Amino acid sequence: TTGIPKAMPALERLAHQMVLETDLFPPEKTARGWVKDPTEISEPEDLLPESPEPEKKGKKEKAPTVRKQVLNQLVEAGALQARGEGQVGFPHAMLAGFLAGKALSEFGGTGNVARQLPWAGRTLALQFLATFLDVSAVIHNIYTEDNPLQQGLMGTARWLRTAPKEARWRVEVMRRLVNILQQPVTAYSIRTRALAALGTSGDPGVLTLCRKFLDSKDAVVRKLSSLGLG
Repeated sequence: TTGIPKAMPALERLAHQMVLETDLFPPEKTARGWVKDPTEISEPEDLLPESPEPEKKGKKEKAPTVRKQVLNQLVEAGALQARGEGQVGFPHAMLAGFLAGKALSEFGGTGNVARQLPWAGRTLALQFLATFLDVSAVIHNIYTEDNPLQQGLMGTARWLRTAPKEARWRVEVMRRLVNILQQPVTAYSIRTRALAALGTSGDPGVLTLCRKFLDSKDAVVRKLSSLGLG
């Protein structure tokens, strides 16, 4: 995006709206509206018609608007990709999630995203939001509405590997995972997922915890701890 004026803010605004509107591949016309800088003075939009009209003799072609230029330049630079049926999107969902998370920390809208049904855009945006802001309140709401399969907890556990080590909510997530691992009444599959979440958290204390659990009276805890140690 080097050489494209205000490319990063435009990409952040686009990713922000994609997640808010649950649409990672909007039509080009919609995307042009989303990259608009709200601080700029509105200008007439030069929208491409569905079916191009025949060019009239002696009529000069309109110059593309700034928004259209930016969108085209971002596609040419590879930051965005043109899709079928006139749609545009990011080349990878991870990039869209990172930019959306950053945009949520700056422009707001976290509550609306958190209330969405689980989908890739929401998951990645909230994960990367957690690297920019304290998401303790978001996590509390997710746990309040969690189901017996602990899908909310397992989803937030994925945020651990990219979140700052000093984040306050990390302790709560880790504690809940450890509790599930030790609960005999919890299904084996869920306890296994809790171990996997701990293992991928990047926390150096997990190995120490697994060594300690080798002395547990619970055979499942001992077995899972052995797996955790490799």
